[in-house]
Amino acid sequence: MLLFCRAHNPVVALRKVFKFSSFHCATNIPQPDQHLQEWHQERQNFFVTVIEQKTATMSLIFGPHPTVKPKGICIKEIRAFCFEDDDDEKNQGGGADCHKQAEGHWIVDSHIANPMSVYQEYRTSRTSWGIDAMGTVLVEVELENGMIGVGISIGGEAACYIVEQHLFRFCEGQDPANVELIWDQMFRATMNYGRKGIAIQAISAVDLAIWDALGKVRQLPVYAMLGGKTKENMPVYATTSRPDLAQKMGFHGAKFPLPFGPAQGQSGMTQNINLVRKWREAVGPDFPLMIDCYMALTVPYAIELARKCEPYNIKWIEETLPPDQYDGYAQIKQQVSTTLMTTGEHEYTRWGFRQLLEKKCCDVLQPDITWCGGMTEARRIVALASAFDIPVIPHGSSVYSYHLQICFPSCPIAEFLVMHPRGEEIVSYFGKLFKDEPLPSSGYVTLPDKPGFGVELNREELKLRRPYEHTSGEQIRQVAAANLVAAARAYALTPPAEAKPNFNLKPKVLPKKKPTKTKKESPARVVVTHAIGFRRGLSKETVDRLSYQESGDWCKKVGISLAGRKTERINRLKEYLNDKPEGYKEY
Repeated sequence: MLLFCRAHNPVVALRKVFKFSSFHCATNIPQPDQHLQEWHQERQNFFVTVIEQKTATMSLIFGPHPTVKPKGICIKEIRAFCFEDDDDEKNQGGGADCHKQAEGHWIVDSHIANPMSVYQEYRTSRTSWGIDAMGTVLVEVELENGMIGVGISIGGEAACYIVEQHLFRFCEGQDPANVELIWDQMFRATMNYGRKGIAIQAISAVDLAIWDALGKVRQLPVYAMLGGKTKENMPVYATTSRPDLAQKMGFHGAKFPLPFGPAQGQSGMTQNINLVRKWREAVGPDFPLMIDCYMALTVPYAIELARKCEPYNIKWIEETLPPDQYDGYAQIKQQVSTTLMTTGEHEYTRWGFRQLLEKKCCDVLQPDITWCGGMTEARRIVALASAFDIPVIPHGSSVYSYHLQICFPSCPIAEFLVMHPRGEEIVSYFGKLFKDEPLPSSGYVTLPDKPGFGVELNREELKLRRPYEHTSGEQIRQVAAANLVAAARAYALTPPAEAKPNFNLKPKVLPKKKPTKTKKESPARVVVTHAIGFRRGLSKETVDRLSYQESGDWCKKVGISLAGRKTERINRLKEYLNDKPEGYKEY
């Protein structure tokens, strides 16, 4: 097309076309018949049509969206806690951070391939490079009726800061039923530093606490609010260092960690396959076995591992690559057909999981409900995956994932991490965090019909601290009212040395009105009304009338006369706005 434009610069040629200038044909080029002219005319009409379409507004907001007004019982306060110290968290079983374990625990101190395995000095223990550095964050959402919802994630003190200094403003004063609104505002507000990682983990804890509180208000389990059960009980498999013991405990399958990665060379690969053979022989040919690679491998290594595992009937190989290597995951899945490929434990929000789905990276998605964005986002991820016919088997999450999975047919089985130090017993996934965390029996978890997530925080045994306490909206209002009362009383009893009246008020005889039954205003409310009136520029007659009618009795108590000192009283209140009397509280 540009060859027919009379311009040496193609940009200039395009500019001419898009400015509706005449569509010139090069004069030196012969035009043998009418067809060429018709062709030029069709192209010109095409560009005109494109330009007209581009200039049309694409917004579908035909009218402003009114702000949502909370109804019913609203959120009074939000609080974020972490453990007092690392030792206490380890002694309590790790809380929400399954890697916060005492020395010698299989999940941190056995050979497990991981992203840091490329460095010799960090291979012995995963705690050496800080897999447990963040710790637990626990969020409480207290409602106006005193009910409290609890949500958890990892992130420790850093996540507490995000909740208490940023996210609280989108929750307090809001109806807990508006979970979609609250989540969207939290996500948009943290977009400049969030989208993945600790910011989304903080949002997850808040979101789960809101769902828990909402269930308690409605006296319904969370699964009932999500749509109800699709299966009476939830089948579970075990993640453990001892698949043989998991089989004896009644689990429907077992997943064990891969001990060595590419940095250990061919010797490490040989030991990996020997371990796979060992566990297959221990559990028999039909018991489902899975392998967890924890982001440690490369594309060639993962493909070779899958090929060498073919004789041992491995159900799936999990999280072979770092989470952002979408093309690598797609390549592995394309070349491996003898076992399923799974990932998603360290992915966040529906946008991250959309990448995995659209690029055909895996056969199963594994979001962690306490990390990926909470229940509000997790149900979107399940719905999105169902459109691709991809099942969802969340990572860990215990009771929070059970309530999600039991509602959807595309969630066939749940994971249970065997958190006993040697993998020999079934113990609570969250340690001593809850009194009544549901545990599997004979390979199934049964959810109670209790409201919310149905678990009670073990407040008596936990040693929690609230490192960043924000000032709630209710506290701000109380302090503001107290400051106004203190200021009015101070100026009434101690007039300023140089009062400079801003109003030229004259005593007025107000018309007599029939007495009406009116609600008696408190002193704080009266003074707040006057102060706001001055700030908003109410007329002197309005201020005078409000002062005369509403605050007479109170002004007498603090020594202000109504008859001849209206001007002085108003000036004292006005001067308060630019001064802070004794007793003023900052917030």
